[in-house]
Amino acid sequence: MACGIGVRYSEFGLRALMLERSADKMVITGVAAGPRTNDINGFLAEHGFPIEEALISVGLGPGDFLSCYMAREQGMEDSDMEEQLRWELEKKAVLGVSAYAVNFAAVKDTGFLFAARGDLIEEFRSPSGAAYIVDVEPVALYNGCDELVELGSAPAILISVEAEGLSSTVLENGFPVAMESFSARQESWIERLPGLDFIGRELNDEEAAAQFVKYTTGCVSRHMARRGGNKPRFERIIIAGGGAYSGGLASVVAEKTGIAATVTDPFSSMKVRASMLGPRLATLGSAFTTCFGLALRAMGE
Repeated sequence: MACGIGVRYSEFGLRALMLERSADKMVITGVAAGPRTNDINGFLAEHGFPIEEALISVGLGPGDFLSCYMAREQGMEDSDMEEQLRWELEKKAVLGVSAYAVNFAAVKDTGFLFAARGDLIEEFRSPSGAAYIVDVEPVALYNGCDELVELGSAPAILISVEAEGLSSTVLENGFPVAMESFSARQESWIERLPGLDFIGRELNDEEAAAQFVKYTTGCVSRHMARRGGNKPRFERIIIAGGGAYSGGLASVVAEKTGIAATVTDPFSSMKVRASMLGPRLATLGSAFTTCFGLALRAMGE
C-alpha cells in the first residue's frame, strides 16, 4: 500500500494530511494543523505521522515562492520558453536568481517557471537527511482538484483562499494554462478564520470575509482580463483553502461574478474515505485540499 504525506508549509503554521492508496481505494488516515513551533519532522512526529514509512511532499504558499508563465509561440521549443521565463524571473527576484531553486515545467502549450528560496528548501529534510519533495500551492491545488472533481473541458479557475494570500490555476480543456500566487499578508487573521485557527476558535469574522470576497473576485477579474476578449469566460470557480469557510464565500463570489462557484472538500468526496478525523477538523476539509494534492505528489501521482 502506497503512503504519502502532504504538508502545507507557512511561516505561521503547518497542515498535514496522510493518504494511503491500495488498488483504486484512497484513504485519509491522518490530518493535523498547528502552529510552527518546530521543524516539519518534529511537527509530524508530534501528531503521530509515521515519517519513516511514508513519502513526504511539502508545499509552499503565497509569499514563499515566485512564478511566471507564458503561452508557447509558433515554433518555440521548451528551452526557448524557459529562457524567456528566466529573464522575467530575474526582474522579480529581489535577492538575485542565485538565491533561489528554480524549476521549469511545460504543460502542452504553456510554460511555467517556479522559484523558491534555497535557504528555505534546505530546511525541508527528512531524519535520514534526504530532501523532501517541494512543490508550490497552485500545482498542488490542481493535483488535488484533478483527483477530487470532474474538471471537464470548459474554462474554469481554481482558487485557494488563505490568510497569507491566494493561489490560483486557470484551466482550459482540463489542463492548466495560467497560475499565480498573490500574497495578502493578513497574518493577523490566522487565529480568526475557520481552517486557519490553531487554538480551536471558530469565528466568522465579517471584516475578513469581506476582504476574502474582494481578493477572490479580483483574482477572477485579473485572469479574465489576461485571457482577452476572444476567449470564453470561466464557467466554474472552484474554491479551496481555509478561507473558503468564511462568510459563505462561494455563494457571495458566485453572486458577484455571475459564475457558478463551489467549495472542494477531500473529506466529503465519494472518491476518498476519511478515517481518524477529529470532530473539528472533519468539518474543514477544504483547508486540506492542497495537502491532499501534495500527498498525491509524494506518492508519484
